[in-house]
Amino acid sequence: MADLPSMRVSQLRAFSQVAVDFAGPIYTIISRTRGARSVKSYFCIFICLATKAMHLELVSALTTEVFLAALRRFTSRRGKCSLIISDQGTNFIGASNYLQKMADAAGAQLQLEWKFNPPGAPHFNGLAEAGVKSVKYHLLRVVGDQKLTFEEVYTVLTQVEAVFNFRPLAALSNDPNDLQSLAKIAKIKTSTGQFQ
Repeated sequence: MADLPSMRVSQLRAFSQVAVDFAGPIYTIISRTRGARSVKSYFCIFICLATKAMHLELVSALTTEVFLAALRRFTSRRGKCSLIISDQGTNFIGASNYLQKMADAAGAQLQLEWKFNPPGAPHFNGLAEAGVKSVKYHLLRVVGDQKLTFEEVYTVLTQVEAVFNFRPLAALSNDPNDLQSLAKIAKIKTSTGQFQ
């Protein structure tokens, strides 16, 4: 096995470098009335490359505009990122082109590097793919075949995100007086803004 990329072993601010992917569909209903039709929804997963922390956004479509809105919500909550790694989905390419065009129109340098994986190589984005698998596993156990509203699914996704982000990110010692890994966890939680 080759060495891990430098971004995976460097001490960086949480979510400053992320891998992103879409997954789904998740069938949601418009309202809780009788005969309410279901529509397809998807979730966008952002995985921090340094800490493996996860951020989930529920979206209504797989378009560039919807992804840009999810990216805006993500950066508003987690801070600006400097690197995004994704597959070559048309929504990701469109978002990259749009952000570059807006930076050129403003006469500024886009301070965001976007790396695209080769086509037909999902294993290049292994962190995001593993995150998708884990989220789907929990969604299947919690939701099953139920049809939930968009807000209910968003709530469940937020709870799943909390479960993953509160797992130990370092090996725990058998010594009860060893607080080193707990200090690391507290530091990571503080940097993601979830633990005070």
